[in-house]
Amino acid sequence: IALYEIRTMLNDSRGVLNGWNNNQVSPCYFPSISCNQDQKVISITLISSGLSGFLSPSIAKLLYLQQLLLDGNSITGGLPQELGSLSSLTTLKLGGNSLSGSIPDSLGLLSKLQIL
Repeated sequence: IALYEIRTMLNDSRGVLNGWNNNQVSPCYFPSISCNQDQKVISITLISSGLSGFLSPSIAKLLYLQQLLLDGNSITGGLPQELGSLSSLTTLKLGGNSLSGSIPDSLGLLSKLQIL
């Protein structure tokens, strides 16, 4: 459900998120998604995918997320405060977007973050 909520806030001009529409299929089979052995989403890789729109606060529902790679898109708006609850996040790449506002203080809680 979280991936569907994330998709609704993004404009997908190239159709790279088309597979994210089916709530009956495990997200582990969605393009650009990687999962661990327990079928939990651990990586979203959408580099230079022609995305615009906003990053949804629903990203925080992906409790096992380790990598969020969204660099090279046209995502706008601010970073959701909820990113700070992704305690497993090691890599957050958002460069090359049109983000605005300040970096949420909650990102300081990401003790495993190695690449920003």
